[in-house]
Amino acid sequence: MAWTSLFQRCITTYLQFLAISITFDILRLILCTSFHVSLSPAGSLLVDYLTFLYPAVMFYK
Repeated sequence: MAWTSLFQRCITTYLQFLAISITFDILRLILCTSFHVSLSPAGSLLVDYLTFLYPAVMFYK
């Protein structure tokens, strides 16, 4: 029973990560193409860090 719960949490966390990652990629694409803005490497790294951080926090809740 515990393995099933852990497996469900892993799948849910992965799907959240995927959704957030795709959303940030789409927003980054819109921002860069529509407004001719490019993120600096630090800004891009921050977005990637937040993309990974949110599902990790949700998993350990």
